[in-house]
Amino acid sequence: MNAASALRRARLLFCSTLLLCATTAHAEVGGTVRLASQERFRGYSVSGGYPAATVSLSYDDVSGPYVEGSVMVAGGFSHGDTRTRLEADAGYALRLKAGPTLDAGIVHAEYSGYRIQGDRAVFTEVYAGLITGPLSAHLHYSPSYFQHGVATIYGDVDGAIPLSPRIHFMGHYGLLFQVEGPHAWADRPMRDWRIGASTDMGKFNLALALASGARKRSVYGPAKNDGTALILAVTTAF
Repeated sequence: MNAASALRRARLLFCSTLLLCATTAHAEVGGTVRLASQERFRGYSVSGGYPAATVSLSYDDVSGPYVEGSVMVAGGFSHGDTRTRLEADAGYALRLKAGPTLDAGIVHAEYSGYRIQGDRAVFTEVYAGLITGPLSAHLHYSPSYFQHGVATIYGDVDGAIPLSPRIHFMGHYGLLFQVEGPHAWADRPMRDWRIGASTDMGKFNLALALASGARKRSVYGPAKNDGTALILAVTTAF
């Protein structure tokens, strides 16, 4: 599938999200706006170190299926260095009567404003995992992770634990393994982590986190603005 076809499929899924939101009654429909000092994906600053704004729409049916679409815009606009991300996610959460929730789905994302090894930054992943209380763990598989022929497996663990009625601790740890393709960048697994805290202030959620970053060339291309950084984000729901 070429990049144009993948983009059309992502847009179709995003539009389907809007249609489901408008026509389904027995579901939770929501949207968020997030402003962050920068946007990171698995340790890499996909906003190029610049501030980023993300708008998301989601649909979560009580019977299990869910879809979400989001658009990110970031960059130093006065210098013409603008980056965007279009992402669509569809899955199914099987909520067991006793025990964890089983979660599986597919996500597709396309970035503009930069290239990796001369190619557009695009990837599609399937994932499966468990959600129990404040913790979740997933495995992700991509047959073409940002580069044609580079297959990867990514595992991550996330948690949000209340420290007080208003403050929550947030944690994340992930490992990326290359399982197929040229090994120029993957001499070892790539890890990423994030720790921080969040609090609600009226209609807004304020989060402050310390996030890891790549310090050398990787699957995401040359490391730029990717050292460990403190990231501030404000989110509101509508």
